[in-house]
Amino acid sequence: MKRLWVLAAIVVVGAIPRFYQWRQVGLLTHDDAAVMNVTGTALAAANVVGRHAGDLLSHRWTLADVEAAVHAEFGPADLLQRGKPGLFPFLLLGAGLTGVSDMTPALWMACCSLAAALAVYLLGREAWGSAVGGVAGLLFVLSGQVLVFSRNYKMEIAPMWLWLTLGTWAYLRARRSERLRWVVLSGLLVGYAFTCHYSILLWVALFPLFELAWPADPAWPIHRRLRRVLVWAGVAVVPAVLFQLATLAIRQVWLPFITYWGSVGYQLSQQQHQSLPADPWYYLYFLWRLDGPASFLWLTFGAATLTWAWLRQRAFAAALLLTLCTVPLLVLSLSTASIFTVPRTLAPALPFLAVMAAVGLVRSSEIVGRRLPQPRLALALAVGMTAAVNLHQILPLTQWRAGYRDAVRFIASRTDSGVADLTDAPIWQFYLRRTAFATSDRQALEQLYRSGQIRYLAVSPTATILATYPSSLPGSILHEFQAVATMVVDVPTVAEFEQPVVGELDYLAEVGHLTRHQVLEIQRQPELRRIRLYDLAQLFGPLQTAAAAERSP
Repeated sequence: MKRLWVLAAIVVVGAIPRFYQWRQVGLLTHDDAAVMNVTGTALAAANVVGRHAGDLLSHRWTLADVEAAVHAEFGPADLLQRGKPGLFPFLLLGAGLTGVSDMTPALWMACCSLAAALAVYLLGREAWGSAVGGVAGLLFVLSGQVLVFSRNYKMEIAPMWLWLTLGTWAYLRARRSERLRWVVLSGLLVGYAFTCHYSILLWVALFPLFELAWPADPAWPIHRRLRRVLVWAGVAVVPAVLFQLATLAIRQVWLPFITYWGSVGYQLSQQQHQSLPADPWYYLYFLWRLDGPASFLWLTFGAATLTWAWLRQRAFAAALLLTLCTVPLLVLSLSTASIFTVPRTLAPALPFLAVMAAVGLVRSSEIVGRRLPQPRLALALAVGMTAAVNLHQILPLTQWRAGYRDAVRFIASRTDSGVADLTDAPIWQFYLRRTAFATSDRQALEQLYRSGQIRYLAVSPTATILATYPSSLPGSILHEFQAVATMVVDVPTVAEFEQPVVGELDYLAEVGHLTRHQVLEIQRQPELRRIRLYDLAQLFGPLQTAAAAERSP
C-alpha cells in the first residue's frame, strides 16, 4: 500500500505541470512538426489504401492515385523520416484514436514522461532501495529540464527516457539471475530506445562493456560472459533491423549512422566557428544550471556516496549509475562540435542523474535525521526545499504557447495560398495543410508569389535572432538569414505573434552561436521573440493575374 501511495504521488505531482493548459501549447519546433506531417501522411495513406484496396489490386489505381488521394485527405507531406522510427507506431496509434492534431504529441509526451518517472522509481528502488526510488521519481518530475522535453518540445526524448530507463532496470535484474530472459528484455528495451533517439549510442555501448569487465559472477569463464554479451547485443539490434526492413518495404531508407554521424562530421568540420572550448568543466556548468544549486548539491553528495560504495563495497549498481551519469558526458566534452552539446544530446543522462541526486538527498537526510526526533522529517524538508527551488524553472515553462496557431488563423482568413519560411516551413505545412517553402532566394520567392503559390513570408524568432547576432554562424547559413533580413528591412509587417524561444536560446547558447550575455539581452527584447508576417504584395507589387485570389478578411 505504501508503494502505491509513492507511485500516486509521483504521478499527481508530475501531471500538474505537464497537463496544465497542455491543449494550448501547440507545436514549438519544425522537427516535431515534420514528425507529425509524416504521421498524418502515413495514417491518411493507410485509410486510402484500405478504402481502395480493390482498385489497387485490379490495377485501376496507381501509386499516383494514392498520392493524390492522400494529398486531398491530409495535405502535402512525405514518408521520409529517417531518424526516429521508434516514435511512429505509438504516434500512429494515438493519431488513429484522437485524430492528427498538435494535441497528439502533447498527450504522447506528457504520458511518456510520467511513465519514465515511474521507470526511474523502479530503477532507483532496484539500485538503492525504495526511499531512493521514490525520491528519484519526484526529482525527475520536478526537474525543469525534464519538463522542457515533456511539453511539445523534441518529442523523441520522453519515450527514449522510458525505454532506456526500463532497459537499465531490467539489466540490474539480469545481474541477479542466471537466466537470460532479463538480458533479452534489457537488450530489446535499450535497442528500442536507440530507434527513438539514436544519439544515445554512447550509453548503449556501456552495457556490453560492463558485462565483459564486471560479470555477475567472477567465477564465470570468459565464454559464458561472451554469451550474455552477444545475446544482449543481438536482441538490441532487432528493433533497428525491423524498422530497416519496414522502410525498405516502402522504398525508403533509414540510415541512422549516416544521418546522425554525417551531421557530426559536418559539425566537426565547422569547429572553427564554435566558441565552446573542449573542456569537461563545461558539463559541470550544465549540471549546475540543470535545476539549480539544490539539485547540484544532491548530485555532489550522490556522486560521493556512489563512489564510496563502488570502491569500498564493490557495489555494481553504484558503479553502473555513476558511469552512466559521467562517462558519456566526459567523452562528449572532448569535442567542441555543437552536435555534442545541445540539450537533447545530453538528455539521456537525466534519469540517471535523478537517481544519483536521490541517493545524495536520502543519504544526507539520514545523516541529519539522526539528530531529529522524526528522522523522516529531514527527508521531507529536503524534497520540499528542492521542489520550491525548482519552481522558478517550472512555472515559466507551463506558460509556453506557440504563436503559430494565431498566425495560421490570420493567414487562413485571408488567402488560400501557402507560406514561405526559411526555418519553420514544416510547422506551417502541418497547420495549413498546404505546401510551405523554405527559401531565402528573392527570385524564387517572387516566382512563387507570381504563380499564386504563396502570399506571405514568415520570419521566425530563430531567424530574427540569428540575423541580429550573426558573428559565429557558418557562412552559408549566415548568408541565408541575412538575405531574408535584408529583403524585408524596409517592409512593414502585417502581423506579429509571440512565440516561446526558450529552447532555441538554450540551443543557440550551447552550440556557441550566442553568448550568455546575448541570451540575457534577447530575453529583455520581446520584439526578437515574435513570428513576423510580411505581405509579399508590398515587396513585389500587386498580382497581375487571377491566381491566388484572396478571400475578404
